[in-house]
Amino acid sequence: RVEALQSIRASPFKDPYPVQKPGGSLSAGYAGELRGYYRRSDGNDRWKPSWSRFGHPRNGTTHRGDDIYARVGTPIVAIADGYAMLYSDPAPGDDLGIKVGITFTGSDSKKYDVLYGHLSAVVGVSRSVRKGDLIGYTGCTGNADDNACAVPNRCNGYSSHVHIAVRESVSGAAYLDPSALFGWQLDYTRDTRDVPCNEAFSQHVILEVSPVSRTQTEPSDEAMRVAAASPSRKFRLRSSITQFKSEPGASLGIYEDLEITLTLINAPTWFGVNIEISGRERHFFHPAPSTHSTSTITTWLQNLGPDGNPVGDAIDVTLTRIENERTSDTWLRTLYVREFARDKKLDLELPVRFLGVLLEPA
Repeated sequence: RVEALQSIRASPFKDPYPVQKPGGSLSAGYAGELRGYYRRSDGNDRWKPSWSRFGHPRNGTTHRGDDIYARVGTPIVAIADGYAMLYSDPAPGDDLGIKVGITFTGSDSKKYDVLYGHLSAVVGVSRSVRKGDLIGYTGCTGNADDNACAVPNRCNGYSSHVHIAVRESVSGAAYLDPSALFGWQLDYTRDTRDVPCNEAFSQHVILEVSPVSRTQTEPSDEAMRVAAASPSRKFRLRSSITQFKSEPGASLGIYEDLEITLTLINAPTWFGVNIEISGRERHFFHPAPSTHSTSTITTWLQNLGPDGNPVGDAIDVTLTRIENERTSDTWLRTLYVREFARDKKLDLELPVRFLGVLLEPA
């Protein structure tokens, strides 16, 4: 059947598939990743990808499809030419919630129905579609929401996913293995672990840093006017791979991408680097902080030479974490840092390392 359906799209996602591992990358030739996280009411959230696989025993029955990980709102597309039925208003108790069903003809001349479940929204109305057409967005509808679907579990992981099921378009047909039928490879298929969620992935970068207190000399008005027309470049930090330890028993992790703008100032009376960092930060401190607490750490920017070793000036950057309010679920805070590094130089054409990892051009 794989040969008969060889024209199937390589992935159900419009864009490259989402990954669960902090700082992880795509695996060549893969269609996506099995959902790994499952939330439990006793707080013992688990990592168990095998639970997401087609045919896995579930509550006295077997799973009829594959649960493929994707954060809420991820665009979903048709995997083949066919006719799409859009169900934007599911009946109460419908396990799959908002869904799309596409009937298509395989190269074996048989008709198949593929179902996308747990969507947050559909696009357009029921209609003929072409392979690659946008049909909806992933969500938490139906029985998908285990309270870690749209918000993270205690390990900053999400259980959100799209349920993919397929069978021949004949009455009473049994459900088929989607990944085997479509020739898809799904990451974590061979991961048989059933472990606490904090054992799913190891930390990649841990920086041991200490609280610092220092003053920062800002450039003159003249220097700032020059800065407006100075060489500037934007970078992005895939900050999910970085964790800070600011003191024994306490850590600060920034889990959202940061945008970093570096501007080189070369005024007659002042030269240096203007650094602006913006983004969202997600905090996990252990033990839990008080309602009003702060922690300041320092790190640095520096060029890397052709051999990968640091070259030139190391430019200190201060990050201050402030916890003066609480939110019910996301623990998100806005992060904005502006630094002036006087008498320091940086080459924007060389690789730049920050927080122990390379910055990516934005």
